[in-house]
Amino acid sequence: MALTIDTNLAGKIISSNALEAFTNRLAPLQAFSTSFDSEAGQVGDRIEIPFVTKFGNSGTSTVSAFNVSSNDYSNAGAAEIESVTVSLGTHVKATWSLQDVQASQYAVAQLERFGNQKGNDLATKIFGDVSAKWIASNFTNTTVVGVASAFDLDALLTARAEVVGRGANPSDCSVLLASSHYNSLLGDTAFQADAYGGSEAIRLGVIPAIAGFQAVYECPSLPTTANLVGVITHPSALAVAFRYLAPSGSGGGAYSRTDRLTNDLGMTMGYRQFYQPETGIDFATIEAVYGCSVVNGDAAELLLSS
Repeated sequence: MALTIDTNLAGKIISSNALEAFTNRLAPLQAFSTSFDSEAGQVGDRIEIPFVTKFGNSGTSTVSAFNVSSNDYSNAGAAEIESVTVSLGTHVKATWSLQDVQASQYAVAQLERFGNQKGNDLATKIFGDVSAKWIASNFTNTTVVGVASAFDLDALLTARAEVVGRGANPSDCSVLLASSHYNSLLGDTAFQADAYGGSEAIRLGVIPAIAGFQAVYECPSLPTTANLVGVITHPSALAVAFRYLAPSGSGGGAYSRTDRLTNDLGMTMGYRQFYQPETGIDFATIEAVYGCSVVNGDAAELLLSS
């Protein structure tokens, strides 16, 4: 028996696949200090995000010897948990329409591909906005790693030495690379299965971890201005917040469906759907409300081609 698809089922198929693509594309955000919450928020809300107060050699260590005579845990070298305020200043959306006859004619696979496209579109816009923070006025530490054709594991290790020299622990840091340099790294013989110990690079195009870094991400929307080709970042470099934008009390009844779509990490995307019976057209929107702030300008290394 053939599956009958109406606009409501089509919307569920599209939104589910949009969420999957959305969260996959935004995976590099895990490299930062984040507040992903499915609770409702509004544009302009201010979110407090805790972050690591010390990075490498910046600041004074809060480790001190215990004083037996005073038996005092509270005073010597006590540090507070710090936080940064991020304003939910940006609201972006992607909208589409679907006619009754289209919903009945489209195959599930076509709807899934469409959902993937829309989720990718929304995530690419968001990551582009976040990546705009990677400029010299925000982060002054840089390493020249060369053009893509010359980029390899040795070049990445040179940059690693720079951040380690400033007191960074690579296991706390992640690497974000432009597609050109990520592809070049994939081609390095160090990632052959017999040398690397796994076939992820050749089978999936994925570099799970290398040189002690927590993760390596391909970032197609990384800005290419000022010869930027990548970033080594500690979570305290940037803070990013997401919230679900709920319809207002007076407007919620206009929608046939409103959802907060979230994944295991808490990345949240909103979904709204409404129907025009006089035209037989269903309109739907996926959307996100978010904000981003620079936290510690010493907590990232900009990788430059020259």
